Amino acid sequence: MDRMQRGFFRLAAENQFLRLKRHDFQNWVGRILVSSYPGDYENIRLTQGDGGLDGIILSRLAVVAVYAPRESSADRLARKINGDFNSAQVTLQKRGVQLKAFIFVHNDEGLTRD
Repeated sequence: MDRMQRGFFRLAAENQFLRLKRHDFQNWVGRILVSSYPGDYENIRLTQGDGGLDGIILSRLAVVAVYAPRESSADRLARKINGDFNSAQVTLQKRGVQLKAFIFVHNDEGLTRD
């Protein structure tokens, strides 16, 4: 792949990252992770009540939580991170699995700035 092709794919990915919201963003992240961890990443059903698990990297026991609201705030983001983390821990404990890593993916870079 040459430099121009890489640039095109980078811009296309950035466009999707900024444009996609909610389940569409979650599906997109899931497709990237399935490609990045072939046979090692599993998407969890796309519904509310998923136990804080949007996906899991099996070999690492790493839970992936994805959040892409239409609008949000730093407060809402903090509540979402805490809620998904706690839900994931409880969900895995019920199945006798210890959470080793928690990966939170969101698409609003404005929420990470002071």
